[in-house]
Amino acid sequence: MNVDRFDDSVADEKADLLDLPHADGSFDSAEAFHVLEHFDHVHAKYFLAEVYRVLRPGGRLVVETPDLEESLRTLSRSDDADATHILQWIYGQDSPGMQHKTGFSYPILEGTLQEAGFVDVRREEPTSHTYEPGLRVTCKRNAKDSGHLLKATIRHSVRRRLPDADSYVLFPLEDTLKEIFRTLEDENAGIAERTVRAIALATVQHPLVGAAVLEALESTGMIDPEKATMVMTNITHLASIDYKGRLFAIWCRSRKGTDPDGDFRRFFADQTRQT
Repeated sequence: MNVDRFDDSVADEKADLLDLPHADGSFDSAEAFHVLEHFDHVHAKYFLAEVYRVLRPGGRLVVETPDLEESLRTLSRSDDADATHILQWIYGQDSPGMQHKTGFSYPILEGTLQEAGFVDVRREEPTSHTYEPGLRVTCKRNAKDSGHLLKATIRHSVRRRLPDADSYVLFPLEDTLKEIFRTLEDENAGIAERTVRAIALATVQHPLVGAAVLEALESTGMIDPEKATMVMTNITHLASIDYKGRLFAIWCRSRKGTDPDGDFRRFFADQTRQT
């Protein structure tokens, strides 16, 4: 199945590659030929998470993308005519879906795939666009791992809750996601404690992120539906009152020497009564 976001005349399905309309484990294999470079680095993580999610355990992924390291070497020894071609190879074209927003050397691509949970990462000779420096890498979804599937599911939920979030939002969010992932992997804590801490971390970042993490935890069976409904009610309330904006306003007043402790106490007392 060929998927394209912009043109269904050249694809079997028109869809957003960051929000694939398919269930977990739907496919035996996937190919991403000159796709990754069209995302910036953080959106590339969301794309690989989606591929990981829709592949069956042990499913195979093939990636081809420009070799940025070798391309820069080629550029450094090119004359003006050849430089034009290699620059277009690196940066793409200024048309919808044709711009290149990031680049990969093999070590960077290998590390990015492993971070997403892929194993058996191997470099091969490219089979497409062989007239320019390129990378071809094959890998597999870990057949025994469930932790990376949970991470992929969380990214899937975040993307659905924040469909218009750009890199200005997603780059800072990476630090929070890393902390959430570490919390969920903490073997010194029980499942209940881990889920509560993860949801709290996410909600402090933004209620919609908290809702996304809660949704992912419920879908993977880490929190029961009844409890999830109760927590979602509280998160929805926090979103409806713009609690982050109100706390920021209190903090700003505290910088002017007013009574921050009293403001904070009144704010939390109000929320306790309403929830």
